[in-house]
Amino acid sequence: MNYWDTQANPKGVFDLPGVTVAENTALCLGMIEKWVGPGFGGVFVDIGSGIGRLINPLAAKHDKASFIGVDVSEAMIDVARKNTRGVLGNIVFDLTDGTNLQVGNRIAGAWSILVYQHLDTAQAQRYTRQVIKSLDVGGRFLVQFVEGDASVQHGEHSYERTLWDLLSWFPQHSSRLVTVERGIGHESWTWVVVERI
Repeated sequence: MNYWDTQANPKGVFDLPGVTVAENTALCLGMIEKWVGPGFGGVFVDIGSGIGRLINPLAAKHDKASFIGVDVSEAMIDVARKNTRGVLGNIVFDLTDGTNLQVGNRIAGAWSILVYQHLDTAQAQRYTRQVIKSLDVGGRFLVQFVEGDASVQHGEHSYERTLWDLLSWFPQHSSRLVTVERGIGHESWTWVVVERI
């Protein structure tokens, strides 16, 4: 059992001081809908989908789109599948070993929220390049991460990141920066949106 299997809480895995899980979820969903999925047609990928906190409501709302939730925790994938069984037919959850996303080609958009601060550098670079390579032209990738020393807020399973680290992982010949937003949701959170060109 890996560390993330021990964190598979059916109610969610995080709390922020002064912010309810419902408020945080609404904020994250709003960012995804604003930057990744206006219209939501095609295939969308949630990297680090956990128990399905974000992907499930999006799949319910946008039933013409297809969704893939990817996570390294078998326990979280199991909870996510139980939450959607018999209800949502447009979601697939895949267990990854952390080295390959296996999302296939031609996805319309992707996001990763509350995940990148927990990935080592090599893993984060691989995921970033795999997503950009798989995106349709015009498709967007939204990444939220903790800028600075994430271990202060998130403990030993976290890595220090800067905006410049993250931006350097996006291939310049096939992607362009759309926006950077800081401090939305939490003062240490940075949101980056990159588009496939």
